[in-house]
Amino acid sequence: MTPDLLLAGEELVACGCDTLLIVPIFFGQGGHVREDVPALADVLRNRWTGVAVSVSRAAGDDGGVVDALASFCIHELDQPRQ
Repeated sequence: MTPDLLLAGEELVACGCDTLLIVPIFFGQGGHVREDVPALADVLRNRWTGVAVSVSRAAGDDGGVVDALASFCIHELDQPRQ
């Protein structure tokens, strides 16, 4: 997707942001969340030493997100199909 994480970080820092919180919009702790995102966060930290870069837990680890997905699935059961 565009912008990628490094470009998004660059654009935010150029706008004056001194804190970046990366929120992985993934359903769980797969390889991207465990390996790729932390590695990219390290690149950002090394690129801008004066910028605080942190990574939150994956969105799918939140009970509210899981509840919303379950609600969506239940809602879809009641929808007419073609």
